[in-house]
Amino acid sequence: IVLYYEGDGLTRTRALEVRKMRGTDHSDYMSFFDITDEGIRTVKLEEVPAPGERPKKVEKKREGISLEQAEMAAEHIVTQHMRGRVRGLTIETSGMKKLGDIPVFKISGTVEHVARPGGFSRREVTEMRFWTVQVDARSGKILACRV
Repeated sequence: IVLYYEGDGLTRTRALEVRKMRGTDHSDYMSFFDITDEGIRTVKLEEVPAPGERPKKVEKKREGISLEQAEMAAEHIVTQHMRGRVRGLTIETSGMKKLGDIPVFKISGTVEHVARPGGFSRREVTEMRFWTVQVDARSGKILACRV
């Protein structure tokens, strides 16, 4: 459950988002909650659908993310997966593809990292590695990462 504020600067409204952790697409129906001093409680509606009739479905958001946000997520995941210190990270190609029905950003590049740190009498050894990351364009989730 996520409680957040939304507004335009003049007014501020509390909003509640209940995120589903697992399961399928079966719980995309409208539910109403009341935020009180005692906590959060479910509000029962006056209109109950007739037997055999389903309640109205909530329209799903299909906003998506931008290419810049996908590139930032790719940089973050690549630096997170490197064992040594990262010296430099470059993005060589990035573009949108379709993976089945899913729009995907495919981002690839190189990373220079420290393979063996230097010491008193030895030099630091760096190496270059190629990486590819696929990011879901709708949700921003990392689908694949190859380093």
